Amino acid sequence: MQQRYVALGAWATLAILGWVVAPAVAGWWAAPWHAFFGRREFWWDAEDFAVFYAAGKLVAAGDAHLLYTPSAFTPIQSALLPTHQDVTLGYYNPPFFALLFAPISWLSFDRAYQVWFSLNLLVLAFNAWLLWRIAAPLGLAWQAALTIALLTLYPVTFAFRLGQYSLILMASWSSAYLLLRSGRERAAGLALAPLLIKPELLIPVTLLLAWKGRRAVLSTLLPAAAVAATVSIVMIGLRETVAYPGYLREAAFAGTGNMYGWNGLLSSLLAPGNPGGHTSLALPLSLLTLAAVAVVWRGDADPGGERFPSLWLLLTIATVLVDLHFYLQDIIIIVPAAVGVAAAQRQGARWVAGGALAFGWLLLGFGSTPTATWGINIFTSYMLVCLVALCSWEYVSRFVSRPPRGTALRGGFQPSRATGA
Repeated sequence: MQQRYVALGAWATLAILGWVVAPAVAGWWAAPWHAFFGRREFWWDAEDFAVFYAAGKLVAAGDAHLLYTPSAFTPIQSALLPTHQDVTLGYYNPPFFALLFAPISWLSFDRAYQVWFSLNLLVLAFNAWLLWRIAAPLGLAWQAALTIALLTLYPVTFAFRLGQYSLILMASWSSAYLLLRSGRERAAGLALAPLLIKPELLIPVTLLLAWKGRRAVLSTLLPAAAVAATVSIVMIGLRETVAYPGYLREAAFAGTGNMYGWNGLLSSLLAPGNPGGHTSLALPLSLLTLAAVAVVWRGDADPGGERFPSLWLLLTIATVLVDLHFYLQDIIIIVPAAVGVAAAQRQGARWVAGGALAFGWLLLGFGSTPTATWGINIFTSYMLVCLVALCSWEYVSRFVSRPPRGTALRGGFQPSRATGA
């Protein structure tokens, strides 16, 4: 009976909270729809899509070798974005991704944006279905609440407004998690392949899966990566391929406190007026972060085991923190991993996990406001707290579950699958 009252109180709180934030959510969704119908009201409306559209035009014109020459984008962007006359936005993704935009670059900019917006709506629906499946152990009410939370998440609406590809990243991460949990590792490798759009995201997960001997995943992921790399080299030529890492390095040092990683946190705290000034400090912190996660991943990392949801969330947070070019709209990649941890909890702990999810939803609703107002990249700080808490819990659980030295269970000590001892 007491548990029932707790549940009713929690849902009543969520209903009141929903009523309070409903106007804000309506505003979040109104902006991208205005942009869809050609009423671009702020300087970032369709801003990132203009980069992809320009890249598609260069590829369609046979000038793919100019993808990393900013001056080639200037005349195209100046015509598309009147608010960016003195600013040229660069294209940072691998060349093969620009092929996706070549066909729609023959359309007018407004029409091409509408096509891309519509495709993103389909990917959002796919993400909602994947999240529904991840949350299945929680029951129907939780599934509905979490799906609504996804559809009302500010970074989701911001991704539409910018014309970004962040929902593709989320779908890739969600699909890989579900396929790994079900033992379909070759399919999981293919599911991870879309992350090649932002290839640095693949480095931590590939290293860990290789270390844990998940060869079936790599047997499909690595060939897909080889194909993407070959296509990209053919598109831009060997000379531009060699220069590409240097181009990315320069972009990383142009980071700001609006980035959601170590570099964004350091910039907001130490040098808000000097974007990228402390990016070099992110490297040792990134190595320390990956080392801490690797220690937790020791022992049993069976995707079907009890520990895997927590391990996957740790990996996800670490991947975000070490990325030098991770913005607000991309943060949605954390959602499926966080929901996976909530779905793995027992009844009492589910409310704790649900509260953490709700708190994160509220923090993301602020967008970059805390950074501008308080000088703190607040959601990156929250991720860091979660990373420390999860690592500490894993360390403590492993220590507590380990029997004293010199003792043995009858028939020999058997490692615990749940704790990875």
